[in-house]
Amino acid sequence: YHVLTEENSLLTVGRTVDEAAFLYFSLDNACHTQLLAEAAAANGVPKRIISNEVAKYTADVAQNHVSYPSQL
Repeated sequence: YHVLTEENSLLTVGRTVDEAAFLYFSLDNACHTQLLAEAAAANGVPKRIISNEVAKYTADVAQNHVSYPSQL
């Protein structure tokens, strides 16, 4: 589970310490990426919005719900 607190802190809970640490690292990277995208957009770089299908596939692969295809 992931939580963003009112103070903009990150909190993760996993079944193991390793899982919680992985989830924290993943959430921290996602937040960092979002901030970079927002900063770029504020400076005139257009945002490129991905489709819901691509977002779901990426989430499923990252969470090991599906395997990487042998060839893209």
